[in-house]
Amino acid sequence: MSILIDENTNPQPGPTSRPLPDVQERVRRRESSASVKQAARDLRKRATNSERILWGVLRDRGLDGYKWRRQHPFGRFIVDFYSAELQLAIEIDGPVHDFQAEADKERQDILEGLGVRFLRLPTQIIEQDLAAALQAIRNALPSPAHRERGRG
Repeated sequence: MSILIDENTNPQPGPTSRPLPDVQERVRRRESSASVKQAARDLRKRATNSERILWGVLRDRGLDGYKWRRQHPFGRFIVDFYSAELQLAIEIDGPVHDFQAEADKERQDILEGLGVRFLRLPTQIIEQDLAAALQAIRNALPSPAHRERGRG
């Protein structure tokens, strides 16, 4: 069933009807969501060296059997790596983050308010001591039971 809505009319809600959502707001959200998804796709294509190194380990459940997504959109934000199962985001902090520390903190605070935990790893540790970076990720897992998962 389709309903034609004339945007110039503003029907008065009755006792059993709900107010109509703002059509322009829905369109804006959809366009914004599409642009964030496209930005995430573009970031995947232009991965940094440290992102490629870490993704080589995380992909295909390569780290202790956990599924990870790279350049994962969260509303208007994109995190470098995210495990929904662990509710854990990994951010790789390279030189660009020196100039956007306040914006990074604001974004992290918002996402942590939604229950996402964060682990920030400097580019250098991934490129120079991958084993230490992987240990830091394992240490960020939520419980000892999670740490043992996937080990024979």
